[in-house]
Amino acid sequence: MAEDIRRVPVYEDGRLCGTAELTRDGLYWRVRCVCRPSAAGVVRLYATGTGEKFCCGVPEPGPDGLALSRRFAASGFPAERIEKITVGESGTDWTPWAGTILGRRVENGLTALAAGERLAALPLGKDGSFPWMGLFCLTAPRRIGGAWYLTLPLSKADSCARTGDGV
Repeated sequence: MAEDIRRVPVYEDGRLCGTAELTRDGLYWRVRCVCRPSAAGVVRLYATGTGEKFCCGVPEPGPDGLALSRRFAASGFPAERIEKITVGESGTDWTPWAGTILGRRVENGLTALAAGERLAALPLGKDGSFPWMGLFCLTAPRRIGGAWYLTLPLSKADSCARTGDGV
């Protein structure tokens, strides 16, 4: 009989795309997840929490989207610390972000922690323009959730702002 049930959101590149239920069942945790990611092909689901990432596995196609149902030993699964489930690569977990870079307000940006460094994903304008040309040479194009962004480490943007480069 289930002792504890937790519901957590499922995100793909910072967008909500499903829900997951973590159910304690004796010596195990059962993870049930249904999501509709935009990524085509095989994806993996990762349970993420403060400083932790746990691979839950590959969901299978079902009538309501992709579905996953797996059991994990309670001794090895950090269910109490899980905040969300993410779809995709284990290296980046994009979340919504807004801030200021080079004196310009960034709206609808994304941020992620990868290899110990905070990244920013800056959205392109509707016409494909990029208002931070001083940062252009420091960025890398990346498709996130079906839209194009230019990504860069925030430390590089900060150093440009301090030195005046690209202003």
